[in-house]
Amino acid sequence: FDASAGVLETVFSGDIRLDDVATFLQEMQAQPWFPAPSINDVSAVSPTIPTGDVRAIADLLRAIGPRLTGVPFAVVVSSPVLFGLVRMVELMVDDVALIKPFRDHASARAWLANPHAES
Repeated sequence: FDASAGVLETVFSGDIRLDDVATFLQEMQAQPWFPAPSINDVSAVSPTIPTGDVRAIADLLRAIGPRLTGVPFAVVVSSPVLFGLVRMVELMVDDVALIKPFRDHASARAWLANPHAES
């Protein structure tokens, strides 16, 4: 967590499963700065996440619910498949969380600076 910028930057790689996401969210919730705007780089993640896990990830985020309201989560992806999976999560939780996929860090940072602007 970069306290001066107020942004969490996380890099994920390899095969990520539902248990990994659940553990990550649980650990983050225990931090005094949670929730914080974040850039989550999943560009090195294998795009083999089962679609059932996508819904379960959305359910995990929904369970955190009110703590996420208004806090932007940018997700940097490297493939159309990952972009689509993150977009699915975005649509499933758009009433409780601001999650958006990006193809590069510069776009993600620009959005974090003004996540409520029309895109």
